Amino acid sequence: VLSCTMNLMLTIVFGTCFHIQAPARSESTPKLEDLKQALNTEGPFWVNMRNYSSDQDCSIWFKLYLRKDSYLFVSRYKNGQREVKQEKLKAKLVTEGGQPTMKIHRSGQKETSCLLKFWSSNEKCAIFQYLDGPCEQRIWDSKVGSNLSSCDSEYSTLCGKAKYTLNKEKCIDPSASSIGSS
Repeated sequence: VLSCTMNLMLTIVFGTCFHIQAPARSESTPKLEDLKQALNTEGPFWVNMRNYSSDQDCSIWFKLYLRKDSYLFVSRYKNGQREVKQEKLKAKLVTEGGQPTMKIHRSGQKETSCLLKFWSSNEKCAIFQYLDGPCEQRIWDSKVGSNLSSCDSEYSTLCGKAKYTLNKEKCIDPSASSIGSS
């Protein structure tokens, strides 16, 4: 009887004090709705930092439309010092492997998967990673030059050191040519 009473007391004490739960889902773990929110800007969606070298500067996405699981956009960038390039792209928005993913279709090329790793709705800042490793921080035009402490911290954790940072003054005027024409 003493043994049963002692076991019951230990069960109550340890069961109450050391209640084991499954780990809580991180609030910073993005969902498909976060991806849609990140892409849903009427202005340019700039690459603010990236961890890879490229001759592309001033990379911007412009939303043409965003509906359910489809995102049609223009990707525009400077190629080298002067030449402005742009192309119209379409992405299917899906959850793949538990992560919100853009499956980007380029004419005549293999589909590219771009995963949303982080989204800050306050800072209007997203971190994307391509399946082959490159990582970039994109921000809404309204946040260029702003303090992005939360997003910058996540960028450092997820992507490492930036190899490129946005210098908007040297970039193209996003309204200089018509959007959507190629």
